[in-house]
Amino acid sequence: MVAIVFSAFTLEAYINNYAARKRSNAFFKEHLDNLDFVSKWVVISELFTGRRFPKDKQCYQNLEELKKLRNELVHSKSKTVQLEDEVEMKKVGDDVYSMINSAEKAVETIFMVIKCLVEIDPEEKQYLSRFAAELSRKQ
Repeated sequence: MVAIVFSAFTLEAYINNYAARKRSNAFFKEHLDNLDFVSKWVVISELFTGRRFPKDKQCYQNLEELKKLRNELVHSKSKTVQLEDEVEMKKVGDDVYSMINSAEKAVETIFMVIKCLVEIDPEEKQYLSRFAAELSRKQ
């Protein structure tokens, strides 16, 4: 569950930072900050590149799915499960297995979505290279 929520946080923080770097933090706060998570990727990338975020690609579908999963987790309601009820316990097991698969997909989505951004804004690859180099120096 943590991987799903943190993957969503990571992607939202990334696109927020992208907008602030492209224009300014003040512009971002005033005009873009209140957009929902997926809309930020669509609007901000087009605003600063003039090219549409690829809504027909898997990266967009994964972004939508990540948003849905994140919202389900963050806004979930507690549920009482009877340990003696085999059907309920099997469902819990199935839910845990599904969540593990979703967590793996959530982490993959980070890379997939940023790769889509790099495809429409090749300059972003230079930023990522500098960022990676800086991280390597700090280790």
